[in-house]
Amino acid sequence: IPGDKAVQRHVLALEGCLTAAVIGGVSLTGGEGKISTAVCGVLIIGVLTNGMTIMNISEYYQLVIRGCIFLGAVCLDGIQKQIAGGKKVKKTA
Repeated sequence: IPGDKAVQRHVLALEGCLTAAVIGGVSLTGGEGKISTAVCGVLIIGVLTNGMTIMNISEYYQLVIRGCIFLGAVCLDGIQKQIAGGKKVKKTA
């Protein structure tokens, strides 16, 4: 992320918070989620980040891994809402 280091830290903190919330079951569209599950998401992301730091994985790759986890969680949330709403999930070939 180009720019000031303070801005970079805030962007990375926001990314971590969003990932933790989505992992914890909070919906990005609003109206769903519990504090207890959000705390579980924070713990999961914290343990994951700590483990990657202990393994000396560079910050860039940590960001990529957390981003992939975020995208996966958002996709699973969307699929779960489609299934719960009675809609069929479209399969692409």
